[in-house]
Amino acid sequence: ILETMKDDCHLHGRSAEESILLNSYFASLSLNADSPASVILVWGDSGVGKSKIAESLRPHVLEDDGYFIRGKFDQLSCFGDMALSLESHTNSSHVPYGGIASAFVEYCNLLEERGCEAWREVAEKLKREIGMEEGRVLFEAIPALKRIFICNENSRGESSSSCHENVSRFHSVTVHAQHRNNYFLLEEEEKKQSDRSLESRHDYTEIRLHRLNHLLKKFIHAISSVGDPIILLVDDVQWADLSSLELLRNLIQGATSPFTFIFTYRPIEPSHPFLQMIAELEHTRITKTEIHLRNLGEKSVYDLVESTLNIDPKKARGMMPRTHEEMKFDNDERVEKCTSLKTLTHEICNITNGNPFFIKQQIIYWIGQGLLALDENDQWVWDIDKIRESNVLGDVVSMILEKIKMLPVSTQRVLTICACIGSKVDLDLLGLLFREMHLL
Repeated sequence: ILETMKDDCHLHGRSAEESILLNSYFASLSLNADSPASVILVWGDSGVGKSKIAESLRPHVLEDDGYFIRGKFDQLSCFGDMALSLESHTNSSHVPYGGIASAFVEYCNLLEERGCEAWREVAEKLKREIGMEEGRVLFEAIPALKRIFICNENSRGESSSSCHENVSRFHSVTVHAQHRNNYFLLEEEEKKQSDRSLESRHDYTEIRLHRLNHLLKKFIHAISSVGDPIILLVDDVQWADLSSLELLRNLIQGATSPFTFIFTYRPIEPSHPFLQMIAELEHTRITKTEIHLRNLGEKSVYDLVESTLNIDPKKARGMMPRTHEEMKFDNDERVEKCTSLKTLTHEICNITNGNPFFIKQQIIYWIGQGLLALDENDQWVWDIDKIRESNVLGDVVSMILEKIKMLPVSTQRVLTICACIGSKVDLDLLGLLFREMHLL
């Protein structure tokens, strides 16, 4: 039954926000080449569709032969100490700058797909900005950059799909600057019996980090000066650590039009370091656009439900509240069939408050409980009374937690650990977890 649900790409109730986003993008294309980069802020509660509306820009960028690249921060990026025990299975959420490094790797891979002519143009720009000695520092941080910088046929044979390897290498350059007081660093220094004091090591890592920031600023200035539109979408910047925010500041200052940064984040206080950084950058003539996404209104929820379930309102057979005797003997329809879909929509709005993610989760839950079902003609049917009776948990979050509790205990244990790793976990790491927990 779930296969009949459509993964609707249309953004219901977001036409105004889409227009703002598109206008900002097209305006960036009309700026002078030496104009500062554009910054678009998309914020709102979790589940309102911040990433989805940002992604709606992707087809327009591709039509203009541009690049749409994406990074993401996870909550645990603020607690990098936990990552050291998983260094061999590095996830971007654990890597200093990891949410940005993955976007650079994606850019390199996209450039590689366009062929050597595109490489040469970017490589020439890079060689004017960055010397070979400086380039080695970048190669160590992001090995994928070496393929662009050298730009020869032999480099094309290198794998372009090992994003985790590239992000892991980025980790090796920045981890000491991010965790300089960590126990493991001290232990390593003691084993090597280094003549440098901890204070001198601190100074060394600070210099190294500053140099890397400076080189990445030159790198982004070089690729933006090529003239192709580049959109860098960075999700969940509310979780970015201070080092990553400092790098973002340098990147924004180094990029020029038509480079556009899109940052998504949940509601945060004005005193948050990210918003303070943006406020300071506004004095440098950057073009800033702000989009606040709110929950959907009932009309938009109606459209979303109709589209998600692929419902024809004229064929919907939802049952309005009435007794079983009325249902048995009343041959006349009490209301038009589309009214029953409106009643279902109203019930969904009461439960989800119009949050798009919660709406789909609620629909999936009802389907799993048999409260929404397909009849013999593949038309959706429901009983609004039973749906209301089922809403004993009160909200969608409680419903999702209840669904998790229904999973096997072993699955719950793995999910708990995965939640500590990040929003995504690769298959190798998942297999390792199962073996270590003796679940295989």
